[in-house]
Amino acid sequence: MELFKAIVDESKQHPNFKSISDAQLFHGEHAVIRKWAEGFIDRDNKFVYEFQSTFNSSFWELYLHAAFRELGFVHDYSHAAPDYVLRQEGCVEIVAEAVIASHAEGFRPEWERPLQSDALKGFDKEQVVALATIRLSNAICAKHKKYIEAYQHLAHVEGKPFVVCVAPFEQPFFFSQNDNAVRRVLYGFDGPIYKEDEQTGERTVLGESRIKTALKHNGSPVNQGLFTKPGFDHISAVIFSN
Repeated sequence: MELFKAIVDESKQHPNFKSISDAQLFHGEHAVIRKWAEGFIDRDNKFVYEFQSTFNSSFWELYLHAAFRELGFVHDYSHAAPDYVLRQEGCVEIVAEAVIASHAEGFRPEWERPLQSDALKGFDKEQVVALATIRLSNAICAKHKKYIEAYQHLAHVEGKPFVVCVAPFEQPFFFSQNDNAVRRVLYGFDGPIYKEDEQTGERTVLGESRIKTALKHNGSPVNQGLFTKPGFDHISAVIFSN
């Protein structure tokens, strides 16, 4: 599988693929990504096209493939879905599905972020977390729905732990959200409440702030704390990286 040999017209290449396509300038990055792809099987013969044309979801799939391999799992690629059917000696088999949070229609895509070194000084991190909270919730709920409607009925999925693997690409500076947004989505946890000693700077935790809903830009509410509510117990875990 040759990821960097162009099969997509340059006008249709994803900006992130285009930005690292030069083999001389980015030979190190190419080597890392090719290493991730070792043993990866293109089940529908369109992965390279998608890697070059839509990039982010394919990039995340390759990362997960390499991560699971490093953790000692063997991939069973004989099934069309979910994305990963994983076995490891002495462990229960698990199934996992990859998903990314992308920008909403009408919102600025992540690849349009300014590249100047001082660009990080002028953005509002709370706005980043607020938007990420909505988009991550949408992505996880989409896979929840897919499991309920389709995956749970497959013989090779039935009775196995189901893991959702999610990564955010929903806005410029998405990487600055850390785990703040996903904690809201899964547990409704917003942050600790504390007081700080003015003289020593020592903080005393008094409690925690929780969030039940987040608001979309149109004002409609999105429930938070999915793992604290009934109906999501079929999701055994969420793998997340910002």
